[in-house]
Amino acid sequence: GEQACLENEICLLPGVCRCPPGFYGAQCKTRCPSEFWAPDCRRVCPCFPHGRCHPVTGECTCSVNRWGPLCQNSCKCARHGHCHPVHGNCTCAEGWSSSTCSKLCQCSIGGSVDASCDQLTGRCQCHRGFWGIKCSAKCNCDQSPCNQRTGVCECVEGWWGTSCERKCICDLTHSSCDPVTGQCLCHPG
Repeated sequence: GEQACLENEICLLPGVCRCPPGFYGAQCKTRCPSEFWAPDCRRVCPCFPHGRCHPVTGECTCSVNRWGPLCQNSCKCARHGHCHPVHGNCTCAEGWSSSTCSKLCQCSIGGSVDASCDQLTGRCQCHRGFWGIKCSAKCNCDQSPCNQRTGVCECVEGWWGTSCERKCICDLTHSSCDPVTGQCLCHPG
């Protein structure tokens, strides 16, 4: 009859019972070993021993430091990186950079916004008034900011010169001042 299968079994046909996916044994209470999946643990897990299979779908979940559809690849991340299980790219912990997360950022304490840097380039984010890959160089631009990559001064309106140290002699209402030459540039009209 309908009750021919035990409590934990699935009835396929009259008199044909099977354990649910992920289980096997006389009462279907024993979990499948890591290297098997499917009803009654009949299918071999292709990602074993570097991962385990979902008991129903067979989809691989990789072990730590393994990646790929069958967990066949070793991660190249150093100890300050976390490996993506699908494409193997490393995500670095704060303060570390490079494709393997093996380089310390070493951002300048006073010049940088925080201890983290761009994961690929190692470039730190500088406070206004600082520049360079580690933000360790001070801008020499009077009261104007400088380019964070090159250190070249970016003069505020009304100032010019390599260090923005020269005041423009233009009528700034009707013209602007060239930041390199100091020449007055009249507005149209």
